[in-house]
Amino acid sequence: MTVRAIAYLSGWDSSAVTSASYTITGTIADPVISPAAGTYTSARTVSISCSSAGAVIRYTVDGSLPTESSGTVYSASFTVSSDTVVNAIAYRTGWETSGITTVEYIITGTVDAPVFSPGEGTYITEQLVSIS
Repeated sequence: MTVRAIAYLSGWDSSAVTSASYTITGTIADPVISPAAGTYTSARTVSISCSSAGAVIRYTVDGSLPTESSGTVYSASFTVSSDTVVNAIAYRTGWETSGITTVEYIITGTVDAPVFSPGEGTYITEQLVSIS
């Protein structure tokens, strides 16, 4: 941003216009991926955010590392339904790029409970019980 200023006082000649340029820069905050890494028994909806205003987030789910020019630009949450590693990076022109945030999801599912046949109960004769 460039700021220009002039000084004046009633009855005096005005000063010359002076200007100063300011560049605001810094390091982009690391992306935050939610939910946390872990083992889950069902698919997860994943969201990614960055606390640095104006940052663009790119992510990958194929094991590669995202850069400012590779990976998918994050625009909405997405679902993972199998074992997945999510890598994310955030960047903004003129700023230092964030670090890469990595989260691993292991989706295990739940094994169905055993089923007895015949079902439980009281019988007057011997029963052949099968379990499936």
